[in-house]
Amino acid sequence: MICSPTYAMYRIFGEINDVATVDVPLSPLDYQLQVTEIIGALTPRVKLIFLCSPGNPTSRLLRRDDIEAVATAAAGAMVVVDEAYIDYAGEAESCLGLVDRFRNVVVMQTFSKAWGLAGARVGFAVASPELVAVIDRVKAPFNLSVLAEEATTRVIAAAETVRSQRDTLLLERKRVCDTLSAPAFARAVHHIVPSDANFLLVKMARCKEICEQLCQEDGVILRYRGSMLHCDDCVRISIGTRDENDRMLAALARVIGDSSFSG
Repeated sequence: MICSPTYAMYRIFGEINDVATVDVPLSPLDYQLQVTEIIGALTPRVKLIFLCSPGNPTSRLLRRDDIEAVATAAAGAMVVVDEAYIDYAGEAESCLGLVDRFRNVVVMQTFSKAWGLAGARVGFAVASPELVAVIDRVKAPFNLSVLAEEATTRVIAAAETVRSQRDTLLLERKRVCDTLSAPAFARAVHHIVPSDANFLLVKMARCKEICEQLCQEDGVILRYRGSMLHCDDCVRISIGTRDENDRMLAALARVIGDSSFSG
């Protein structure tokens, strides 16, 4: 079971393994779980539920009470909370504490985002000893290379630097959000979803056209998400360094300020 809009690979991996997917969409108003609908869709055939928090592409944390309600109702299924972006939301927001209370909850985190090791493909899962024993029996025997392990060890040793860089990014996230909310961008920017991740989901006039123009003319990539459920006219804007963000904002301002642009 998935809750769209969400990380596309959940469905893709299901299709690769010939597993049917039940989709109970998030609320279109606030991108939160529709708990009643999820519980209504549970059957003995539902064995795995993926909950992405903070969400991709929504950027929103899911409410803890809603996750607990799903875990309680889905006692016969494994509930996986994907926390790839949790470092940007605050450690206190993690669902790691649920593992001690719910034997069916697995919390996944990664070193690919705030820790900067996307190329190493290193992550971890936290679950009850019983679930970990099962996972250990089916995982690949050599699922991490020595190089990936060494890179992870080094970045853990530099945790304070990583946290400092994370804090700088959060300041930049606010600055970019504030800038896009200013009158200069009002012709195009219709709504910015409050973010708990390292990106912003922005509803924007002529968003697909803007994405193509910025890529072709400025080498700036905004990720078009308008084809995803509940993401009409939306783009995903990653938060980079101050210089990268300034370059993006300047290019976007130029396109919006063009006399031919109309929202």
